[in-house]
Amino acid sequence: MDQVFKQLSAEIKRINQKLTFRTILTNLYASVPTGIVVVALMWLLNYFDLW
Repeated sequence: MDQVFKQLSAEIKRINQKLTFRTILTNLYASVPTGIVVVALMWLLNYFDLW
């Protein structure tokens, strides 16, 4: 019985690691467009300053 519990907790830990990794990936994915927008805005501001 104890063995089964250990196996289950190990499995849950593994799944949690996968989930956190996926969450980090999605967060990166979500932050890429915002980063592009910020860079574009800064570039536009600089462009108009030079203009």
